[in-house]
Amino acid sequence: MVTFPACTVQAPRRGKYRRRGILLISILSVAAYAERVEDGIVTPVSCPDGCQGRWWAHSRFQRQWIDESCVVFQLTIFRKQCSECRGVWSLFPAFVWYRFRFSYRLIQASCWSVLAGISPVRIVAALESRVSSILVGQGRTRIPAENTIRSWVKWLGNPLLETSVRWTLSLIAQICPKSARAVVPELAISGKPGPSRIRKRAERFLKVCSALYAVQRGASNLFRRSPYQLRDWAATLFCERRQVLARPP
Repeated sequence: MVTFPACTVQAPRRGKYRRRGILLISILSVAAYAERVEDGIVTPVSCPDGCQGRWWAHSRFQRQWIDESCVVFQLTIFRKQCSECRGVWSLFPAFVWYRFRFSYRLIQASCWSVLAGISPVRIVAALESRVSSILVGQGRTRIPAENTIRSWVKWLGNPLLETSVRWTLSLIAQICPKSARAVVPELAISGKPGPSRIRKRAERFLKVCSALYAVQRGASNLFRRSPYQLRDWAATLFCERRQVLARPP
């Protein structure tokens, strides 16, 4: 049986549940995940609580996910239960952002476009022009609404994410102090509170993602816009800090 390394986020106890949380499975594409699901080998290595128990099948549910081409996929998310501690864990593939239906790449590209001065109306129109008419007729596509794109920028500019930004800068300093000294002056925000500060915080957030991605791979350009910077940054945060970044339900 093939197993995958996993990280955990523990959720607060509710009612009679022993524990419920999320395991992040290191699968980075829909095709690879579908293959593992078909073969029945989506299984974590061991219980995050350090138990030596066996994994029991608990339940499953369907999750809608939209890729960067606006194509809709129905994913099967499995839950496993540890026979020792009775903890129940949902197994999320690493390309899915918890409580976000759209892919990292689409969110990242849309937010960079808004910060570059392109209106959400034009972004939506550009996405619609690229969608296949065949898939549209089959009902297998979904375009983000203009307000959805605005909400992404607003969320990335949320002051509550400042803790994650500071932690990421600290991690960059640990990996490469020289790069950290170069990054910090570029990320300063000044000015009075208001909508402009939200946009500045959102831009800084995306730059921090870029910087961590570049430092981990030894690149000299700290702010290049790779398609998967946001995904890799979120996966790193999940593994190192055991946190899930998500909007409220």
